Amino acid sequence: MRTKRPLPHLDEIDLAMLNLLQADGAMSNAALGDKLSLSVTPCWRRRKRLQDEGVIKDYQANLDRRM
Repeated sequence: MRTKRPLPHLDEIDLAMLNLLQADGAMSNAALGDKLSLSVTPCWRRRKRLQDEGVIKDYQANLDRRM
């Protein structure tokens, strides 16, 4: 049985980061930081925290089946 974890606190930057990553999960931390007005290290820390807390579960590649 899975134990429920409390919902993490997500601020405006976290939500903006999640929005950007939903559009482009392969976006680098440098590009993400530029869009969020953060330097690379704080951007990496936030992304890592979101992964560790289970907000970001994984990343996917969406394939074009017409190819």
